[in-house]
Amino acid sequence: GEGTPGDTMTDEEALEHIEGWKEDTTALFENATADLATAKESLDAAEALGFSEADFNASNVTYNNAKLARDWINSDGTMVHNHEWAEELLTYSSDNSATVVADLTPGGVKGVVKDGDGKAVSGAEVRKDDVVWDTTGADGSFNFSIAPGTYTFDVYDGNTKEKSFDSTVTAGQASDAGDIKFEAEETSDDMTMWYIIIGVVIVVVLVLVVAMSRKGGAEE
Repeated sequence: GEGTPGDTMTDEEALEHIEGWKEDTTALFENATADLATAKESLDAAEALGFSEADFNASNVTYNNAKLARDWINSDGTMVHNHEWAEELLTYSSDNSATVVADLTPGGVKGVVKDGDGKAVSGAEVRKDDVVWDTTGADGSFNFSIAPGTYTFDVYDGNTKEKSFDSTVTAGQASDAGDIKFEAEETSDDMTMWYIIIGVVIVVVLVLVVAMSRKGGAEE
């Protein structure tokens, strides 16, 4: 058989090496293909998660480079021509796919919406710039994914904005907004108490005015 520098292989040994290279390259190719699919999912979800156009475009370039490297190896049907070069290209492809996923990894925002009495509010909407990011469940909780950044969210109960809160979102982490509590509504009992207090104050003022008037009359 033909030898390599410093070594001599039989034809059978050479075929074994070729098959080994082919198996290794095929495994790397399959991994690169799976990594590309994951990167494509991140690209497809980027806009809905609030990533900027600049972030999307940069990641799209990285994705295309990864795909080009994988497709270059795919053009070699045997995948054994210069297997070291194939390994480098396929590793490059997988690394670039991983970069896309990392750059487009969202964070999370969670919390619980409660009314003025501390009870869970179901059906409240968490909005940003009139976009609804989540609607609270029966337990008043919300939990959604969004691109990293610092945001101000508004909480609506029906068409009424009841509360706003700020949240700093980090990739791969959940930002806990805690309890988002509405202002307590004044009940009829509260109003009655205010009327009583106002009435008492008026009576006291009148009594003082009458007393002072009588005192002034007596001094004359």
